[in-house]
Amino acid sequence: MKITKELLNSLQACEKQVCIFEKEWPNGCEVTRTNIDRAFELRFDLYWLASHLFPKAIDSAEKAYNKAIDPAWEAYSEAIDSAWKTYHKAIDPAWKAYSEAVDPAWKTHSKAIDLAWKTHSKAIDLAWKTYNETIINVLLE
Repeated sequence: MKITKELLNSLQACEKQVCIFEKEWPNGCEVTRTNIDRAFELRFDLYWLASHLFPKAIDSAEKAYNKAIDPAWEAYSEAIDSAWKTYHKAIDPAWKAYSEAVDPAWKTHSKAIDLAWKTHSKAIDLAWKTYNETIINVLLE
């Protein structure tokens, strides 16, 4: 099969990749191992090309790949689930103790912050009123 700039454009390939393709193969190129290796070096999206030229083959390959890796993913998931359960079993008591120790301090801290914010807001409101009255008096003079 020969790949050409026109073919890539008809498939709505990325303009940047079409430009690189045209510089490398101004007259197009046959699909050979050497050209595929060069396309990888140039970072062409060969998956995109194959999925546009051979969608059924790509679909079939993806199904075969998924079928092959599914047992590994299942084993991985089981191992990870077990590891997470063990992890939580180990740390949950520590988090509970931490929360029990920190919660009262956090509540005290929050109350202090709220009180400080209210005091701050009152001071700002008073200063703003004084500032506005001063501006009004200057304008009226």
